[in-house]
Amino acid sequence: MSMMAEINTPAAVEPAAIELPPAEPIGPQLRAARRARGDKPIAAIAEELRIRPHLLEALENDDFSPFPGLVYAVGFLRTYAEYLGLDARELAERLRRSQQAQSIDAALIFPEPLEDSRMPRRWMAVAASLLCLVVYGAWYAFSSRGEDAFEAVPEVSADLAVSAGHGGEAKPATLATASEPRPVLALASAEAAPAPVVRLASVEQPAAAPRTARHQPSHLVLKARHDAWVRIEGPDHKPIVDKVLRAGEAYDAPSGPGVKLMTGDAGALDVVVNGKVLGALGPVGAIRRDIRLADLQNGPSALE
Repeated sequence: MSMMAEINTPAAVEPAAIELPPAEPIGPQLRAARRARGDKPIAAIAEELRIRPHLLEALENDDFSPFPGLVYAVGFLRTYAEYLGLDARELAERLRRSQQAQSIDAALIFPEPLEDSRMPRRWMAVAASLLCLVVYGAWYAFSSRGEDAFEAVPEVSADLAVSAGHGGEAKPATLATASEPRPVLALASAEAAPAPVVRLASVEQPAAAPRTARHQPSHLVLKARHDAWVRIEGPDHKPIVDKVLRAGEAYDAPSGPGVKLMTGDAGALDVVVNGKVLGALGPVGAIRRDIRLADLQNGPSALE
């Protein structure tokens, strides 16, 4: 009788789930770095960085609910960390790996500007209408004054006839107007030879040289590859625009000296000048501040 060996195969062992250690809190490290500097309060730092104080306090408390999304929380964190002299890249990676990153609300909420003293659109329309009326009134007054300066010259009904013969006396001529009779003015001339007729040759004037076309300012457009927060300030440091550009959205940037741009993700914005795409402002996730729009309008050299 043959014996059959039974081979027992071990049961499959399921791999145990690998749990990553929780990332260290970021807020206490930021607070400790700020207190170690001891030079400015948090309100002064917020004014210098152009960030709301409550957002910096939220970063120090590991409270990311005020931020509209993870990309914006990372952007503000990098700015604050660079100011405090910390490793901004390492802190940003810790935030992405933390559990708080999952709790950040992804709803799109525009950051509030520091100051917005712009007039409402309705008042701006009223002011523009009044300005048009003032300009039209000034033009009309100037045009009326120019017409009054030229008075009509009365027509002369009588011809002034002067007949002179070679070696004879000139006959008197009379000058009269049609409006009212005036005393006859006798013109007497002594015997004289008729004066030679002098013909004036017409001088051809050279054609005016074509005017040089004025230098037209470049048309600057910022186009978002993906969602990106931008802030544009005027020469008085007051915001002209403070919003989040959605992916594919294009914004016609204003021109003029002193206009500067700030963004939380330079790699998300393409610069388009006169319809030509010059490329992104910088690498993805990089924060750029104090970019003069006048430099971007000068051409591709502004991105070098």
